[in-house]
Amino acid sequence: MVVGDESEIREEFVRAMGQQPEPFVEATIANTGQHVLDWLVTHLGQMLEVHEVFVGEISGADWDRVHMLALAVDGAKAEVMDYDLRGTPCCAVVQKQEVCIHRSDVARLFPEDELLAQTGAQSYAGVPLVDTAGRPLGLLAVMHTQAFTPEQAERVATTLEFWRPRVHAELRMRRAEQDLLRVVSVPAPTGTPTLASLCTSLSHAMNVRAVFVAEREIRDGDFVTKAFSIDGEAALPARLAKSAEICAQLTTDASVVCDQEPLRQLLRSGLSASLPFSPEGFLGLRLRGSASRCHAYLGLVHDRSIALGMATSPVLRSFAQRLRGELARQHLEEERMQMERELLQASTRESLGTLASGIAHDFNNLLVNILGNTELLRAELPPGTAHDYADEAHRAAEQAALLCRRILDYASHGSRGSEPVDLARLTHDVAQLTCSGQPVAADIQLDPSSEIMVDGDPAGLSHLIMNLVKNALEAAAMTQGAVRVSVRSEQLDRPRIRAADVGAERAPGLYACVNIEDEGPGMDQDTRSHIFDAFYTTKPGGHGLGLAALEEITERHRAVLMLRTEPGEGTCFTLAVPLSEARRAQATRSTPVPARGVDRGRALVVDDQDMVARVAKRMLERLGFEVVVASDGESALVETESRDFELALIDLSMPGMPGDTLAIELRRRFPKLPIVLSSGFSDAADLPDEARTCIDAVLPKPYGYADIVGVVERAVTSNETSSVP
Repeated sequence: MVVGDESEIREEFVRAMGQQPEPFVEATIANTGQHVLDWLVTHLGQMLEVHEVFVGEISGADWDRVHMLALAVDGAKAEVMDYDLRGTPCCAVVQKQEVCIHRSDVARLFPEDELLAQTGAQSYAGVPLVDTAGRPLGLLAVMHTQAFTPEQAERVATTLEFWRPRVHAELRMRRAEQDLLRVVSVPAPTGTPTLASLCTSLSHAMNVRAVFVAEREIRDGDFVTKAFSIDGEAALPARLAKSAEICAQLTTDASVVCDQEPLRQLLRSGLSASLPFSPEGFLGLRLRGSASRCHAYLGLVHDRSIALGMATSPVLRSFAQRLRGELARQHLEEERMQMERELLQASTRESLGTLASGIAHDFNNLLVNILGNTELLRAELPPGTAHDYADEAHRAAEQAALLCRRILDYASHGSRGSEPVDLARLTHDVAQLTCSGQPVAADIQLDPSSEIMVDGDPAGLSHLIMNLVKNALEAAAMTQGAVRVSVRSEQLDRPRIRAADVGAERAPGLYACVNIEDEGPGMDQDTRSHIFDAFYTTKPGGHGLGLAALEEITERHRAVLMLRTEPGEGTCFTLAVPLSEARRAQATRSTPVPARGVDRGRALVVDDQDMVARVAKRMLERLGFEVVVASDGESALVETESRDFELALIDLSMPGMPGDTLAIELRRRFPKLPIVLSSGFSDAADLPDEARTCIDAVLPKPYGYADIVGVVERAVTSNETSSVP
């Protein structure tokens, strides 16, 4: 190999060739591209008097093949070809990037090279052509059918070294044109396929075996490939292994990372199943587009080391800019689609809410009749089987009432306020009703008469416990096991709460703990890690929000949900709700129905539903009122013209004159009349201000005797207090 500066190479050329180089250089200045390459190999073949001269370009994603750009045989232009580098003298030139000269016996030294055997070559000389980033572009080589003399070898080496910069410039220009064409030829944005096309083009342009674009998901911190290309072909996306050390490096301010050991670990662990080679070189470039919500990276992977200088390649930077734009476009598209989904969900929710509200209203009217009549029936029946039947029917109606409240909560896009709840009684009733008729042995280990009070929404807590019990029953049925339900007060310390699946940030203290344990198959770690994902289910044909909906109820009650499970060992859910400050329930559903009370005057019941009006009349008569029933607002006003009333119970939703309008008119006519408004909701927050000031109490539907007793007393007391001068 001739080594030296430009002047030394020129002197060697003059000495070896016996002439000045200027005429040859001038002949190539006016020409570029394929023409100059053809001219060069032809004139080099004639000048050096050798059998073959060729310029080859590296092709494919690796360095194992060469595509001849120009070939001269015996000084004349010949047809080019492609050939495999393995087992050829060109391999050392390209892969080792070394000048290679074999003066004789080259065919014997490389017996696998069919081209040498076909041409009968005895000698060989080649010089590598590389770019500024150290990537191989190709080679300029000479083969001859006779051995080189020392003088010939020196002359050939000098000539190849002299012309290497010119050929190198042509190949760099050719490669730049190809790279530019690849960038601009990627199709218009159409989603993920465009990212894949860019990755594939980039792998060809940079001569690396794999290219991927990955984003770090906020939810679990994993890097997930948005597009992946291996050996020039689009590949399926992959989830890269999560590692705190690796993620810390990839989320630093450094824009380029190259050949760091943690990154190789990331690739080997996350891509080992996807890559058909062992990754040895890695170049990572942060994509600083509009993806502020997550970190995005462009990764280049190769089976050999990658020079850090490649990061400054204009081609790489151009592709990176295009990828940034495409990622930003995709994020905007995802946000637009998310907004459309949210609008559609809002519209659907509103429609379903309207439908649900109407259904719940009709059911509430039916349940008022069932709850009221079963309470009155229990009061009339002596202890025994018939009384037990009535009691069970009443408890079922209470659960149906809670379900209606859940439907109305959905319809109103909210939830009811907090109220004292006897969690022991609620759990007993829900578990007994849910387990009834099931083929699974259920052991409900609690006494419904023992109070364990919490503050919460009874409908929400009932829904949560019912679903946990149903899941336990289904799991136990798979192994013919049993289900155990228990409630107890327990002091939870900080370590136990921190280990919880939901509510790990709660403060230690005294909690009411509902334990629901099954002898089912249990869960493995993968299943456990996904149970609170929306729509996740292990049930065949399962659907719905699953435990994700229960997580929301748990959070709303500032409760804790703990899970203990192992494969083959069953599952135990523990719901821990903070104990109430109150020592006894304020709920009056357990209030016994007394015998008929003393005369309390006349009450006006206004309801367009005859069955509701009848049961309300019976319950008020039991309280000692003489009851007058009206089916609408106009009829009610007519009744008040000829009689005095000590109480008015008005339904809010009536045709004609609504209940709130009737309340305003009654208050105007009778300032001291206690007025109770019956509604499907627990308060009158949505009523006009004028109507709210006219109402002494609200009676939520569905209601029973115990409810009506408490509300009537509050209404009378409130009216008497407001009437005091």
